[in-house]
This record gives sequence, C-alpha cells and structure tokens, in this order.
Amino acid sequence: MVKEDDKIKIKDYAGALKEYDLAIQLEPDWFEGYTCRAWAKEEIGDYVGALEDLTRSIEYYDFVSNDYHRRGKIKEKLGDYAGSAADFHKALMINIYCEIDFFFRKPTTIFKKSTISKFTTIIDNIPLEIEPILGAVACYYRGKAKCLQEDYSGALEDFENCLRLNPQHRVALNACGVLYFKKGLHTKALKNFNNAISIKDSYDDVDTLTSQIFSHTYSDHCDFYYLVSKKRHRLPASNEYIDYSNKIIHYNRAITKLALGQQKLAINDFQKAEKLGVNINLKADLEPII
Repeated sequence: MVKEDDKIKIKDYAGALKEYDLAIQLEPDWFEGYTCRAWAKEEIGDYVGALEDLTRSIEYYDFVSNDYHRRGKIKEKLGDYAGSAADFHKALMINIYCEIDFFFRKPTTIFKKSTISKFTTIIDNIPLEIEPILGAVACYYRGKAKCLQEDYSGALEDFENCLRLNPQHRVALNACGVLYFKKGLHTKALKNFNNAISIKDSYDDVDTLTSQIFSHTYSDHCDFYYLVSKKRHRLPASNEYIDYSNKIIHYNRAITKLALGQQKLAINDFQKAEKLGVNINLKADLEPII
C-alpha cells in the first residue's frame, strides 16, 4: 500500500485524498492531516475545500506559519484580498515570534554581538502600531543584549521603548529601574520598582505574547513543543517565572531604598526577597539585578 505522502510525491492526489479522508475519520483532531489534505485539494484545484481544511487545522493549533501563508495564497486566488493580507501578516508575526522564542529558550545566544543586529532586523519588520506586544518583547531583548555589551544608554532607550509599547512589561520596568539606579537616579528607579511590583501575575516575555498571537496559553505552547520534539526542553511554568521576577524586584527595591536612606522600608523588601529565595549578604556590595 502506498502511503498518502508518497501518493502526493507521485502526484496521485485523488489517491492521497482517500488516504487522508480515512486517516482523519480515524483521528478527527489530527491537525496535520487537515494540512496535508488541503495540499492535495489545492493541487486538484479544489480551493474552497483546501481553505476549509486549512481553517480546520488552524482551529486545532494556530501556531504553524505555513498554514496561514498557504491559506493566504488560497484566499488570494479566491479574491479575498483582505483575508489574504491578514493571513500573510499572521504568518510573518508567527515567524518573528519563533525567532524571539529561540532567544528565550537559549539565553546564552544573547551574549553574542550579532544578537543586537538580529533584533534590529526583527524590530524593523514588526508593524509596531498593530503588534505593540510583539514589538515590546523584541525591544526588551535587544536592550538586554546591549546591557551585556555594556551599552547602557542604548539599553535604556530600548527598555523605555518597550514600556511605551507595553506599559505592563514588568521585567522592562525592573530593567529601567536598574539602569536609573546606575545613573544615580534613585527616586526614578524606586518609582519603576514600585510600578513593577504593583503588576500582578504577569508573565511578561512569553505568556502575554503567546496569548496575544495565538488562541492558547504559553504552557500549552510548551507542551506542544515537548510532544512533537523530545529534543526540546520544557520551560518553567509561569508561576515560577513570576516568583523569580518578584524576588529580584523586591531585592532591587530594597537596595534602592537603602540608597535613599529608607533603612526600615528596605528591610521589609529584603525579607520578602529572602522569603522568595534570594540569598542576601548585607556585608557585600549590593548591586541591583536586571
């Protein structure tokens, strides 16, 4: 028996369709089956059928940029130019998201000088007025890369741009606070740390971004990656990330309060940071952490 994928290779599209019909009957939520059947339908000129299958695939999992791109091409052939443009835009945003996600999964890559130019290209390709959340995350990562290259002025500009696009980006608020502290602007730094702590349950870098672009949570996104490729690593749950950023921000706010002569208030923040897992040595030189 010739497999359905092999039938497509030998251009037996009718045979492939029968195989995919059977496979989907046996496993109706197999989203890749709809994608493959759409391919076969498109080849025989059944654009309406291909459109329906690609839409079905996207309904099951809307992370595959190729599905949006192919659906955009089909909509274009059917004269739906507005729908086509929307799908091409979504495909581009998913590809950009994947590039950002790569840096989140492999944080050591951010130490490379080439990372700054990479994120500049990403930012240039994002229509910021339409995709502010995506742009904010890209600005944050470029700022972080600039920090590691000790370009603190450039980093601060990126973090501030991040906050203009997404004022709720807690990690960027913390980063700005740290750089204000380094410049001796302790009151301004304290305001940023206060604002960051006031934001509750925010998984700034990824969860907000994922829910903005897709119809599922970041945890679902991680589980999908883990299922389709055992080579990938599971990332921390969002509550672990929240605990991490909370303890760092409390620690940074405590140091800032010390610098402002607010010793009693600083002790309260040190205690909160220590409770969340920060090892504090008050005899050491205390520096805020991005």
